[in-house]
Amino acid sequence: MNESAMTIIKRILCTVFTAMSICLPLDKHIRIRNTVNAVDSSEAPSDYQTACDWIWSNRIEPEKTVTDRSTVFDQIIAGNGTLHYILLWQSDAPITLRQRQKLPEMLENAVNQWTDNLIGYDDWPYEHITVKVVGFAVLDESCLLDLQPDEIVYTDTTHSWLRDGIVGSMGDKTIPVLQPAEPTDYSRYVHWNDSDWSYGGSYDNRYDMYLHGIKGMTDAGGYGYHYGQILSDKSVFGLIDGTTSQHILLHEIGHGFGFPDYYGGEGESDGYPLGGFPGGEGSVMKAGSCTYINDFDKYFLRYLWSKLKSECGRFKLDRDANRISGDVNLDGIVNIADVILLQKWLLAVPDTYLADWKAADLYDDNKLDVFDLCLMKRMLLNQYLIPQNSNQPMNEKH
Repeated sequence: MNESAMTIIKRILCTVFTAMSICLPLDKHIRIRNTVNAVDSSEAPSDYQTACDWIWSNRIEPEKTVTDRSTVFDQIIAGNGTLHYILLWQSDAPITLRQRQKLPEMLENAVNQWTDNLIGYDDWPYEHITVKVVGFAVLDESCLLDLQPDEIVYTDTTHSWLRDGIVGSMGDKTIPVLQPAEPTDYSRYVHWNDSDWSYGGSYDNRYDMYLHGIKGMTDAGGYGYHYGQILSDKSVFGLIDGTTSQHILLHEIGHGFGFPDYYGGEGESDGYPLGGFPGGEGSVMKAGSCTYINDFDKYFLRYLWSKLKSECGRFKLDRDANRISGDVNLDGIVNIADVILLQKWLLAVPDTYLADWKAADLYDDNKLDVFDLCLMKRMLLNQYLIPQNSNQPMNEKH
């Protein structure tokens, strides 16, 4: 490479980086993002640790809520940072196209309220979980207004397992006798222990969980497990439109991670830890005690992750071995797109996520900041300015 070519490349790169700075100014109108910091595994206060130990020994192990390798942890790792849902719609209430389009966003927000507490903790590999809705199982296809050609619909039915008597007196409300039949050929939950199962021929075809909306079910309750979440159809509409509190949905997603209900009293077999919940806020998993994911819920989520991660062969966490430093969008190369993505992330540009935050930790201090951005820019410059054969003079002509 001769000097004139080098000069041109330098000018191009300087122009690109200058343009990036102009497009994303560091001024008072832009909030600088909090850095991702790796969390030390011993950072839980002792009273939280004691309470977590009690729940593990007295609730999780006896109730076997994480024995099946189909928890939300397992689903996310198997899906490489994604969750696929279908909507089971046991109702004749019509769903508009706009409501269906907002459904993944609503679910993604709820899931990430949980997983945000794992960022940087004990090798948790994801900064953001992407949720997709990959199908609709309905009693009557006509309830899907303005159906699009690319929307997948299942119309088989079966007898409803949830009947009026199970949820108590509900006045003149009646739960439909039939419910949509879950398309089990594509269900990861149903086939979690079958290593030879092909997910219908393509992993993109699979769904991990369902959101089940039921006409006539009480709006103040729900069910949840590794299979997904079950709510009333009105609650689903309220969650989509933002008029219903998310705390019941968050509670049911918590069951997907392996959290138990705390129906009993202090120290009881179906209850909560001796001494109560540290922090004095109860738990989102104890009905009526808290409507959000609090500090105790956060610590117990981390506790569960560390416990399951320690199981031999449960997760394939091979990112460290295959990681390319600087490749924050996981496209296999390091280029200007990675620099732009990291800069936007540091400037807290909305809806900006790093596919692999650790790949951006070029300073190797377990946090992300402007120093990592500077090193990434230097790395990119070196790719263009350092000749492949270091013994070859840069101005030699052939």
